[in-house]
Amino acid sequence: MDYLTKIAVFITAIVLFGCSKNQTEQGDEFFHSGQYDKAISAYTDYIQEHPKDGETFYNRGRAYEEQGQLEEAYEDFKQAAQINPNETSYFMGMGMINFKLKKYDAVVSNMQSVLNLKNNHAEAYFIMGRAHYQKGEFRPALENFNNAIRYNKNLGGAYLYRGVINIQAKKQEKGCADLQKALNLGEKNANDAIQKYCK
Repeated sequence: MDYLTKIAVFITAIVLFGCSKNQTEQGDEFFHSGQYDKAISAYTDYIQEHPKDGETFYNRGRAYEEQGQLEEAYEDFKQAAQINPNETSYFMGMGMINFKLKKYDAVVSNMQSVLNLKNNHAEAYFIMGRAHYQKGEFRPALENFNNAIRYNKNLGGAYLYRGVINIQAKKQEKGCADLQKALNLGEKNANDAIQKYCK
């Protein structure tokens, strides 16, 4: 390969990379402006050139999720996690989709994957607790809400659920204290629970 040919190949590579990079940036712009169809199209174009880019699969999954295409979103989050199994947000994405699909056992598994990577991830404990709660498994739910609060004392939702569980367990004072804490942290649903259980 002569010198001019090498230069031509190098310039072509730069142009192609620049176009691909612009596709991801375009996708981000479309996403943030609520144009999810266009975001998906831009991300897809980039993925065709870079099939090992986990972040773009994740971003496309978020766009699918915003459009209510939950199965497609899940597959993209799963692909992202397979490409980079050390990124907690990909497993969180899978877990949130499974929660919406009411696949609570899968949610627990997804959140455990997050905790295997980061054992002080408060949001993962919270989502796992909600999954157990939905299954009627109140003891592991309570343990997870306790851990969520341990690692993030401003996680209002965890106080809300813990408060309800305590009230169901006839621990009125503790439960109402948790509900009040949840309300103070901005959990509007806590007010209804306070009116129902703590007056």
